[in-house]
Formats: sequence, structure tokens, C-alpha cells
Amino acid sequence: MSRTGTSAAVPGSRLALLASVFLVTMGTIVLIGWTHDLAVLKGLWGDITMKANAAIGLLSSAIALALTVVGRRWSAALGRLFAAFAGAIGALTLSEHLVGWDLGIDQLLFPEKPGAVATTSPGRMGPNAATSLTLAGAALWHLCRNERAAIARGQIIGAVMTILALVPLVGYLYGAAQLFAIPRFTGIALHTGIALLVLSLGILAARSDVGPVAALTSDEPHSV
Repeated sequence: MSRTGTSAAVPGSRLALLASVFLVTMGTIVLIGWTHDLAVLKGLWGDITMKANAAIGLLSSAIALALTVVGRRWSAALGRLFAAFAGAIGALTLSEHLVGWDLGIDQLLFPEKPGAVATTSPGRMGPNAATSLTLAGAALWHLCRNERAAIARGQIIGAVMTILALVPLVGYLYGAAQLFAIPRFTGIALHTGIALLVLSLGILAARSDVGPVAALTSDEPHSV
């Protein structure tokens, strides 16, 4: 498999870095909210909160995304570690929803009282967010490998993640609660959906010189 050159000069790299900054800011605000038990920072918009593990997963993904832009061997290796960590948080949480077990990770850092809005178990992010983080981890892992075939796979995964992130946002936009929450069961906060969409767009933009994204954004007739 051929390796690509540095991604520092890629047109979409600036957008990827801006996405990283946004995600770090969002994740930090939410974690401050959990640290000081400030509902206004945990929820930002509405009663559904971004869970602490979701914020940590977004922070880890943001760092991995920024490292893909650096384009160095050390940054690629470090980026894979952060990508794997974010993906593991998502995958383990998703397994809790699917299997029904409690791995003890939901309230590992911050406790949450039972009865939180749209929450199956205290501190547990919803299936949508867990699935999106799992996909993000896989996509970023492939991007950090810096191989054309791997980058293409990462972009395809990122595109799937984009669709998944758009579903709850459309629900919020049109007031269709069934798209972002299952009554009395689980849901996804508005700012979590926005953050996941920004992350997916950052993933697509990070290596816009390679793969399907390059085919769509070039000046060639097929792109038009």
C-alpha cells in the first residue's frame, strides 16, 4: 500500500484543525460542568446532558484528528492511540446497550443520580453517541495510518458517521423527538449531535487530497 506525503498542506487541514479546536472547547466546557455539577454546562441546550464519557471521547477524537494533520510518523502513532481510546469508549458503551451488562465505566469519574432525562443508566451515553464514537475511532485510526487505501476506508466510515449524526439534528430542527430520543428510554443532547457532526466533517476534511473526498472536491469534470 502506498503512503501519502505530509497532510500539513492539504486544503481541508485547516477545517480539520478548526473542528479539533471546537471539539476541545465543547468537551472541556462539558467536563467543567460535570466537575462542578453545573447543569447549564452539561446540558447547554435543553434537559438532555452530554455524558462525561462522551465529552472525554470527543476530546480524545479531537486530539487524534489534529494529529492526522501534522503528518509525522510520531504524530501518526500517537494519533492511533487517541483514536483507539475514543473508539474503545464508544464500543464498550455500545456493548452495554446491546448486551445489557454494566462495565462500571459510565460513572467512573462523575456520579449521576438515577432518573436523568433520556438516560437508560446513570452516566451512560445513548446508543447513537456510542456508535458514532466507535465509528470515529475506527475512521481516525485509518487516517493516522497515512496510507491511501486506509485513508479511503476512514473517509467512508466518516461519511457513515455524518449520516448518523445528522439524524438527531434533523429531529431537533423539525421537532421530531423520535429522531433524537426514545421517550423514557434514551436520547442524544443537541450539542452532542452538533459535536459529532463537526467531528465527522473534520474527518472527511483532514485528508481531502486522497480517496473519495478528493474525487468529490477536485476540479475534474467527474467532481463537478
